[in-house]
Amino acid sequence: MSLEKSIVESVECIPEWLVRSTAKSAAFFDNSSGDKRVFENNSRRMFALSEKMNLEACTISLRGCKAEKLRSIQELSVYLEDAETSSINGHGSIRASKIFFISQPTSRARLSISECAMKTLLMRIGVFSSFTNILSCFGFENSPNQDGRGGFYENSRKDKTGALVLETAYVLKLVEHKAGSNIPWSIRQMAVYQNFNCATKASSNILIQTSQNVQNQVFKLVQEGTMAVFPDHWKNVHEIHLSSLSNNWIDYIKFLESKISDIEDAVRYARRDTPDRVNFATLQQLSKYSDIMIRISHTLQMNITVLSKLLETARKRQKLDSKEFVEEYESFQESIQTCITEHEFLKHHVALVQCSSQELRALIRSTITLTDGDVMLTLTQRTIKEAQTMKTVTFIALIYLPASFTSSFLSMGFVHVESLEGVMRLNVSKDMLVYIAITLPLMVATILGWWLWEYMSKRRKRARVEEDDEEKVKNM
Repeated sequence: MSLEKSIVESVECIPEWLVRSTAKSAAFFDNSSGDKRVFENNSRRMFALSEKMNLEACTISLRGCKAEKLRSIQELSVYLEDAETSSINGHGSIRASKIFFISQPTSRARLSISECAMKTLLMRIGVFSSFTNILSCFGFENSPNQDGRGGFYENSRKDKTGALVLETAYVLKLVEHKAGSNIPWSIRQMAVYQNFNCATKASSNILIQTSQNVQNQVFKLVQEGTMAVFPDHWKNVHEIHLSSLSNNWIDYIKFLESKISDIEDAVRYARRDTPDRVNFATLQQLSKYSDIMIRISHTLQMNITVLSKLLETARKRQKLDSKEFVEEYESFQESIQTCITEHEFLKHHVALVQCSSQELRALIRSTITLTDGDVMLTLTQRTIKEAQTMKTVTFIALIYLPASFTSSFLSMGFVHVESLEGVMRLNVSKDMLVYIAITLPLMVATILGWWLWEYMSKRRKRARVEEDDEEKVKNM
């Protein structure tokens, strides 16, 4: 009970992580203060708000594989304290590798560990401050921008005993199945951190959001008994992640390629009398798939960059290591180069699909423009037909207008036609002058009013155009 009490007290007053490097060689390239700000600014987004956590710790040695589920910071502290006590009592002479699996409920959720628990873990292991930039790639997100984040960091330092310690941290992108979605594949990410002591062969590893393929591979190796040699070399944890990194990529790309091919068939075999087959929704759908292909290309390039840096690190560390591991290094470098080659070919495939998509997008735009032109032509033809109809109606009205005017005028009684002894006589009433005196001014007033209305409308329109021109000149 006293041990647990002391552990709880130490948790409550845990020292700050991100301890500044004491190495003289790193004095001029120390960004621990900047890393600390990154950690503080993103901690609420990255870590669980409650103290409950879902952390799986696994110890691998010649004795086998021992896994434990840690649900609280107290259990984590007890586990770390027991590991340190075992090392002090002499059991540390046995090569052992500790792996901490940290998960996310979903790819855009917070990590299943609190900030305090994470600081405890990082402080006990002695993680370098650059790991903050890896952590910031995970956490609560409202957008898919995490696809563009990544990083690779490695460090070589000496511990208090003078032993060489190798640190490696990076983010890899992978493709996993996404059930219940129109697109059954999704790009995910996982992070790897390793702290390897070259003298004792002891290592501590933090694996964030490990893929199902990697977990299955670890389980398979444990069942076969191969994991007993896992702690022997720092490269082993990385090789496990590389073994399934290229999985599902080709299926994802082929799925998108088939969708784009379906759109291409609909567009290339569309006729002008079936305009509904190609519309703005088709362009939107193609744009969505094209955007995904752009993200895939960017993600593949990020993986290639990380793998290239890992290959460079392996070549550098080979010079520092014993010659007895030459074969292991050669095999490791071949594995990395194989992954790089696979990713480059996948990227070439994506580039081909992207070029086809761009050509198809231009064709769809042309088809939509042509369809809109056909619609405008149809509307124009209908307008012309309606104008001809109105012209015919107007012509018929003009034919009957003189007769109608004459009939109406004679019915007013101003003019009388009389026949006396076979002679036609036309009598004009004196009221005719009154009719003319009233009608002519009204006609003139009507024409003047119409002319004034037209003049004012043109003047307002001209003034509006001049104001727009002046505004454009001011903005230039």
